[in-house]
Amino acid sequence: QRDAQTNRSPKPRLHSPPTPNLQAMINGYCFMQARQVDVRWKMLATLALAGLGLVAGVLSGLLGIGGGSIMVPVLALALGYSMQLAIGTSLAVIIPIALVGALTHHMHASVDLNATLLMAVGAIIGAVVGAELAHAISAEVLMRIFGIVLLLVSIKMIVGH
Repeated sequence: QRDAQTNRSPKPRLHSPPTPNLQAMINGYCFMQARQVDVRWKMLATLALAGLGLVAGVLSGLLGIGGGSIMVPVLALALGYSMQLAIGTSLAVIIPIALVGALTHHMHASVDLNATLLMAVGAIIGAVVGAELAHAISAEVLMRIFGIVLLLVSIKMIVGH
């Protein structure tokens, strides 16, 4: 469409900056939306995500938890990611965490390579099946399943064998 008075195309309207809250800003940052976001909020998002990665990395190296039990709840509950996006993002971050953590533990002779290879075969197949299931289930049901699994594992760890 052209403006009748100037015979020019109208200027595209830019989105107004989102309300300055962390969740809205993270969502914009996460999806790389083409809207202007206050630089301070982008910096805050960067620090929040880097801090989350730091905590997940320390806990992964210390406890071998892979970071998902920390990252998924924070991404979904605190930062407003959908469960599917939180899980996918967490899995992508686990690749370098697992590699560096496993190599460091291997340097201390704390990795059973035979068991690693056997478990990896099943884990690769299971990851494909699980990822497909995660997208077939609603985010609400997925969040409940995730919470129940964390609760059961926590109880077993606290109570013992």
